[in-house]
Amino acid sequence: MSLLDHLRGRSAQAPNAACLSDSQGSWTLARLWARVEQLAEALTRLDATRVSSQLDNGGEAVALDLALRRIGAVHLPLPGFFTAAQVAHAQRDAGVDTHITARSGAWCVELPGGLHAQAIRREGELPTLSAATALITYTSGSTGAPKGVCLSSAHLDQVSAAIVDALAGATPRRHLALLPLSVLLEQVAGVGAALLADAEVVLPPSLKPD
Repeated sequence: MSLLDHLRGRSAQAPNAACLSDSQGSWTLARLWARVEQLAEALTRLDATRVSSQLDNGGEAVALDLALRRIGAVHLPLPGFFTAAQVAHAQRDAGVDTHITARSGAWCVELPGGLHAQAIRREGELPTLSAATALITYTSGSTGAPKGVCLSSAHLDQVSAAIVDALAGATPRRHLALLPLSVLLEQVAGVGAALLADAEVVLPPSLKPD
């Protein structure tokens, strides 16, 4: 069963069960799934197909990723530690058409949950991606040209499910997400596996150097 199908079913069976906790409070399954549906509808209206994001850890970031999976769009979550040059390279490399942050600005469209979308002008030929691509994760790199890896929803779900199976009988009831959600390890082995196991994910703001 996919993560989306699991959450849809669980939100109907146990709508008031806590699944996330961030700096704004607790998220129930019903709240998370409602936000996923709201964002999916809004992103569909924008015709967003290849979407980059730069968001701090929190429920809205989780909901955005799930919403993009729901509509079959490609998600490129960008780490906050990327330089402007690395961000621009990754967006060009993936053919991004929409960028989402929590900051408003000129020409931004407001989305549910206080998110803001800005259209990205694409130049030249659109980069070719596998039709199954759901997520592109980039290495930090030591230059302005980090390398991207394309992953499908099926592959992400498979890895998360394998972790849940491996922890059978010793599955934690709460997971503390300390890595940025843009890091694949946290997204799949942390949040994805925890939600599949019906554990609560605790999402403090990302650690930032002084």
